[in-house]
Amino acid sequence: MKAIPVSPWGCGISLLLLLSIIGFCWTFRVSYELDDRFTEYRKDAKWLVMFYAPWCHHCQKAEPVWEQVAQTFNQQQAGLGLRVGKIDATKQTKSAGEFKIKGFPTIKYISGDRTVTYDGERTREDIEDFAMKVIGPAVRKISSLGDLHAVEKKGEVFFILIVEKGATDGAETGLAADYAQTADQLMASTYFYQTDSLIASGNIPVKNVPAVAVYKNGHYALFKEGEDLKKWVMVERLPTFSRISGGNFYQFMELHKPLVMAVVEVPISSKKQMPPVQQQVLDSVRTVALHDGQKYHQHFSFGFLDGNEIVNQVVSQWITVPALVVYDSQSEVYHVYSEPIEEITEEAIQSFLDSIQTGELKGFGGKGWFRKAYKFCYSVCAYFYKMFSTQPILASILFGLPLGILSIIVVMTYTNDCTDVNKDEDDSDHEKEE
Repeated sequence: MKAIPVSPWGCGISLLLLLSIIGFCWTFRVSYELDDRFTEYRKDAKWLVMFYAPWCHHCQKAEPVWEQVAQTFNQQQAGLGLRVGKIDATKQTKSAGEFKIKGFPTIKYISGDRTVTYDGERTREDIEDFAMKVIGPAVRKISSLGDLHAVEKKGEVFFILIVEKGATDGAETGLAADYAQTADQLMASTYFYQTDSLIASGNIPVKNVPAVAVYKNGHYALFKEGEDLKKWVMVERLPTFSRISGGNFYQFMELHKPLVMAVVEVPISSKKQMPPVQQQVLDSVRTVALHDGQKYHQHFSFGFLDGNEIVNQVVSQWITVPALVVYDSQSEVYHVYSEPIEEITEEAIQSFLDSIQTGELKGFGGKGWFRKAYKFCYSVCAYFYKMFSTQPILASILFGLPLGILSIIVVMTYTNDCTDVNKDEDDSDHEKEE
């Protein structure tokens, strides 16, 4: 049999391809797979852990993102001392029980006896930003004007404590002590900084120190002494107009103000443009939120939703995209902009909000028993619909198998009843013939 010649170039390409595949798998599978022994050695380091279930669709979707986060902290920034791992909660039940895991996936920062649950969007940027916040310190020092400008350029909301030049650490009293305590409690949701009056002069309109300011929309606003600092921080930590997600929705609800929501669909690719009507809705609501903030800031909070899934669950109604919805979590009453959405303007939105504020426009929903029953039925139907739309095979097995068994039981029962009746009739006919 004649041997087939093998080209050295072919061998080289095959070997290179094999090494590339191995390297690809090694690169994107760098998170630690943890077991129940984690409860014993978890105090040896700082951990960012995802508790998952193999059958969970959301866990499968989050897997590649989680490996990217692991690549950042386990490899690229290993010097930070944060380890990224994951735990199969269906197998490692001891760990799942200790950390009270009730849903999947659940992401937790664990350092010693301290645990912080992540409730934001499952994107690489958001998870890594959360990790950078919780690893601390709670209050970060700004020692130069250049560092202050660098923080401002990020465009994020942050808080800053201004103290006297040369003030010693660890001697905080009064406002400074309250600030340190608030930062320790809320460091997972926003950044807290500290600088001296010399660096702050010219940038922050402060007259007396110590003072606390918030940076938002390119401007500083000072905290008024006599108010509750923590409540003020919880209100001001959210941008004036930002994206509303499942993670931060309840932060908006904690403001105890009606939430104005522009419901649109954000294009997945930055190269694609949003439809003109949706862009008009988004821009109009943003303009009202930013330019008329002084008029509406005390009464409303503003944001936009990517898709209608969250708003459908909140109001228990199918909201067509695009839309403008105002939801009051205190009364559970909601208003939907009913005019033609194509003709929406800033003036129309202002009139809409003014009518809600004065009570002229009646809303829907409420807290009555009928409303509660309706919301329960809607949530059940929405759950089944989502299950069949996302995992049709699994849903068919879960619901089809019991229904199939029940059908067999009913058929067998009916067949037996018919057989018994026929047997009785045959016996009676036999007796008559005798």
